[in-house]
Formats: sequence, structure tokens, C-alpha cells
Amino acid sequence: MTDIEIFAASLKESLMEHDVVTVSGFGCFMTQLMPASFSDRGRTINPPYRKLFFRAAEQGDASIFTTSLASHLPEVEDVGAWLETFIAGLKAELERTKRVELPALG
Repeated sequence: MTDIEIFAASLKESLMEHDVVTVSGFGCFMTQLMPASFSDRGRTINPPYRKLFFRAAEQGDASIFTTSLASHLPEVEDVGAWLETFIAGLKAELERTKRVELPALG
């Protein structure tokens, strides 16, 4: 698995159990339950779903994500240092391309 796949898998795992997941040094990802709705033409009912948001401001306890990340990186001794290095690279990529795809999240 690549670093971005490990990050995304840990994030997805955390979001399945929590509505707010804070990534230290980066921000927080939040989910909101969206109700069922009708399609534009009113012929199809769309089921309820969870919508994903990101806020650059950190909010809440970052240990939820760090714990999940540690389970995906058993060979890494300092998960905090790994995350700090990864986030620095992620921010640089976002600055350069304005977009980063998180596998399994979009």
C-alpha cells in the first residue's frame, strides 16, 4: 500500500465510527447525514447518505485518527513523525496541484 492509500484507509475507518475526525497539523473531516430525496424528475427516491466535509481548522481529539493510523502502520515506531512528514507532502501537493484524490473517499 502507498502512503496515500494508508492515510485514506485510516481516515475511512475512523469516519465509519465518528462524525468528526481530526488530523493533527491538517484539519478535520466531518460527516453529515443527508436525508432521502426525490430525483429532479420525481421518479426516483435517493436513499439517505453521509456527506463528507473538510475544514482546515482542527476541532476535537486527534487521537482517534492517530490510533487508526497506527493500526495500519505496525512497523512504524513513531506514527506522529510519519504523519507529520506525510501531511507536509500532502500540503505541498495541494499547493502545487490544488487537488489530491483520497482512494475510497473521492
